[in-house]
Amino acid sequence: MIAYIGGQEHSKNHSGTTKLETNYFTNGVGGHSTIINLGFDASLDFHNYAFEWSPSSIKWYVDGNLVHTETGSRGALPTSPGYIMTNLYNNMNFTSLMATRTDAAVNFDWGYGSPMPSMDADTFSVRWTGKVKPQYTGTYTFYTSSDDGVRLWVNNQLVIDKWIDQATTEWSGTISLTAGQKYDIKLEFYDNTEDAIAKLSWSSASQAKQIIPQNRLYLN
Repeated sequence: MIAYIGGQEHSKNHSGTTKLETNYFTNGVGGHSTIINLGFDASLDFHNYAFEWSPSSIKWYVDGNLVHTETGSRGALPTSPGYIMTNLYNNMNFTSLMATRTDAAVNFDWGYGSPMPSMDADTFSVRWTGKVKPQYTGTYTFYTSSDDGVRLWVNNQLVIDKWIDQATTEWSGTISLTAGQKYDIKLEFYDNTEDAIAKLSWSSASQAKQIIPQNRLYLN
């Protein structure tokens, strides 16, 4: 888990948004909290927050820089990782961050609802960031199915750009990838009204079309 400490309402100089709390839970038991001084005010700009799980350690990153490592010395590490970082915003322009979590895949149909009970059912946005590692070399087709707007970057290339209100629609874009290499991936989505759907798939000459699975997604 990764979370902000404090908030803008706690202090006029926003001192509460200069710290980050890391923690992890094993079989529902936490108690491994660490407070990190960020060295900047996180409320003033967007920053990337991520963690990387392995059987021997958990590493936390801010803007790609390692800020904390746990090796299990304070308690057993969890045995299952998360795979892609998810930022949830309570508006459509990524400025009102509600929560950060990890998702095993992007395969969501929230109906007339939203990703979490505390978020509004309409006018919200989601940004997924991480890395994708193909099993085969070749030209991959990436597919988004969304209601409403969606944008997808792979290896820092914009491959799908349909930032519009729309009923559930599938769009696609292609890019050449090399087997075993990790590539940056970023998917942005917004819901304006009514149904909220976001799904991310891929295919290639060697890869049948499928929702990109958790074992091909990485946080770092």
